[in-house]
Amino acid sequence: MNRRIFHIDLDAFFVAVERALDPSLVGKPVVVGGELGARGVVVCASYEARPYGLRAGMPLARAQKLCPHAIYLKGRFARYQEVSRMFMDILGDYTPFLEPMGIDEAYMDMTGFDRLYGPLSQVAMDIKARVLRELGVTVSVGIAGSKIAAKVASDQCKPDGLLEIPVGGDASFLAPLAVRKLPGVGEKTAKVLIEWRITTIGELAQVPPATLRRLVGSWGDNLHMWANGEDNSRVSPPGPAKSISRETTFPQDTLDINFLTGCSPLPQREGRGATQEGGEAGPSSGAEAEIRGLSDLIQTPHAAKARLWRRGYLRAGRLAAEESAGATALSREAHRHRRHRLRPKGL
Repeated sequence: MNRRIFHIDLDAFFVAVERALDPSLVGKPVVVGGELGARGVVVCASYEARPYGLRAGMPLARAQKLCPHAIYLKGRFARYQEVSRMFMDILGDYTPFLEPMGIDEAYMDMTGFDRLYGPLSQVAMDIKARVLRELGVTVSVGIAGSKIAAKVASDQCKPDGLLEIPVGGDASFLAPLAVRKLPGVGEKTAKVLIEWRITTIGELAQVPPATLRRLVGSWGDNLHMWANGEDNSRVSPPGPAKSISRETTFPQDTLDINFLTGCSPLPQREGRGATQEGGEAGPSSGAEAEIRGLSDLIQTPHAAKARLWRRGYLRAGRLAAEESAGATALSREAHRHRRHRLRPKGL
């Protein structure tokens, strides 16, 4: 069975939520991260602001010089997290194989689900329409045989696009694109590759892995596989967070050692700041919201469902697809669990 992977990515998510709340912002350059004159960084810039050079992570002071006529908003991060949860709930209605990659994007394994839903391109259109109708934001969808190609496809069709790569066409789709388009190729890696006249993903695919290891280190093996459209990594929910990071932007620059050493240590601050009454994550400033948003999404009902599915407890959908196609051969594990009808309560 040919793998079919969706990469679903909300378009300029924070700005889109602000526009859903205030339609007067539509069509204008909008920046979320801080109000005009405030210190901090750009968390999200609308597509109208990006031609001026604005990008996520840029200091607000520089952004305001490049695009002083933009509308600068502090942001409503509690609302962004709420919309993100609703977005993941929508995706979870179509498959338990759901892997959130942050507050605004996710992978879906839709392999075999065309036998239940029909053409997967129509499923993607249904998802796009439902997200717009229920949440008021747009989403771009890439469909391919691997996670890496699906990610690139969704990037290529932004905003509000849908791009489906034919079965077996991942490598051909990637080949003509600039090498910087390949996930994992950052600014420094791209500079090294371009110095060696490797400018497209297709050219990168032709470089032997041993040569790439000499150029970029052990990462070269992965780049070689991905450039050739080879990525067998599974769509699976992330495990518990292994580390926590947090940033603070002070109102003024300071070298006062007494002030700096008096700041609360990270673990204590995280313990107080990450949760409020009832265990709900509270609002924060800057890019912290995206980090905590991912943590909030790690232990979702969809993650639990996907784990149970892989253990054989929740295979009804795929078994039905196999039966509808006249399939008679089932794996030993699937057959055993199907016979005993093992399903956790509530699923």
